[in-house]
Amino acid sequence: MACVSLKRGEVHDGVSHGGFMRWKRVRRISEDSQPDGDEDVVLFAKALVRGLDDRVGNDGRDWIDEVKLPDRDDMVSIYYSSFRQPFSLEYYVIRLLGHMRCSPSAFVVALVYLDRMAKVEEKLVPCQYNVHRLFLTAVVLAAKFYEDEVQQNNYYARIGGISIQEMNRLELHMLMTLKFDLSVNPELYVNTLLSLESRK
Repeated sequence: MACVSLKRGEVHDGVSHGGFMRWKRVRRISEDSQPDGDEDVVLFAKALVRGLDDRVGNDGRDWIDEVKLPDRDDMVSIYYSSFRQPFSLEYYVIRLLGHMRCSPSAFVVALVYLDRMAKVEEKLVPCQYNVHRLFLTAVVLAAKFYEDEVQQNNYYARIGGISIQEMNRLELHMLMTLKFDLSVNPELYVNTLLSLESRK
């Protein structure tokens, strides 16, 4: 099987890794615009949110309200916010799609990283209090590992709405939790991609 390539528009095994056929045109949204005007971006974001829903077994229902936050001395607490975000997860994902300056494929790989994280630590299963930092960090790692052009962490932190110190801690913790193994085999990548495409 061919190696996974995350470059926009390339096709392997009959699957477009540049944006799932209709999502080929996922593009940056200018920073002074509201990230809700591009149909392809919105479709991709909705599929990603449903993919995140699947990872907590919600099957599209509302995210659970009852969450026991980890103690502050627990390392995984760095992923947790002390309150629910006032904006929707879809809005946040659309913002990342518009500003992260990486291919849509990095977002697919990020879901694989979240699956690996959840297997290592139950407290890192996505929930409404940790999903934003988890997903942001996973996308950053995927972009840095697979993309030719990457940004500095202060840029990613600003897009994600956190401090540079938080971004650095999150990146290091996720790397260590994943034991610095960021490779994704082609079969797993394609399966994850197809699972999202079926959620259009």
